[in-house]
Amino acid sequence: MKPPKTALGLYLREYRASNNDMSQAELARRLGRAIKGKGTVSSLERGTGGTPKSDTLAALRKLTGLEMEILRELANSPPSQLDAILRRVGRNGPDKRRGVKVLGTAELDGRGGWSSLKEDLKGRIQYPSEDPDAYAVRVIGDALAPRYQSGEFILCQPNRAIRGNREVVVQLKNGSTYVRRFLSDDDGIVSFVSVNGGDPQTVRRTEIEHMHAISGRASLEDFFATDE
Repeated sequence: MKPPKTALGLYLREYRASNNDMSQAELARRLGRAIKGKGTVSSLERGTGGTPKSDTLAALRKLTGLEMEILRELANSPPSQLDAILRRVGRNGPDKRRGVKVLGTAELDGRGGWSSLKEDLKGRIQYPSEDPDAYAVRVIGDALAPRYQSGEFILCQPNRAIRGNREVVVQLKNGSTYVRRFLSDDDGIVSFVSVNGGDPQTVRRTEIEHMHAISGRASLEDFFATDE
C-alpha cells in the first residue's frame, strides 16, 4: 500500500484505521450512493482522481463534519499539510500516532542486506499504521531494484502476521539483516527468496533474531523531520 498523495487521502486512510481498521467497502457503504464501491474510496485515498465531485464532498461532509471547502482544500494539498489545515479549523486528525518512525539508513550489500544502520535521519514517514512498533528504514543501493529503488523507505510492521509470499525484513543472530520474500516455515527450516526472484534460500529458525512484515514503501517526499 503506497502512501496517499493528498491530505484528504491520508485523512480517510487514518479515519478507517481509527475506526477498528474499517474496510474500504464499509467506508463506501457509510458514504452512501455518492460512492460507487470501494474502488472510489481507493481512488480518494490514493489522491489520483483530482478534486472530488460535489455529491462526493457532500457525503464526506456528512460523515466527517468537515465543511466542503475544507475537504476541497485537503483534496488539493499534500499529506504534510493535513495537521496544519485541521488545526486551523479546530480539529484533530483521527489518528494522533500519525507517521512511522524512521530508524535510519541501510547501505545495501550485493545480496540486498546490511549489517548496521546509520542513525542519520530523525523523523517519520507520512504513513498510517495501527502497529505501535511500526518503523521505516531508508535503503541506499541497487541490490533490491527494481522492487525497491535506492533512496526509498521500506515500511515494516513487526506485529503483523507473516504468511507465504509476504515480503519481510529478517535479521539473523549474527547481525546480518536482509530483505526477502518469505516462502514457508517447515519443521524449523525457513525458506526465502529474493524480492526480485531467483533460487530459494533456507535458514534454521533458531538462527533468526526477528522477522518483520513489510507493509509498503515510501519516498523521501513522505519524510518529515522530528525532534525524537
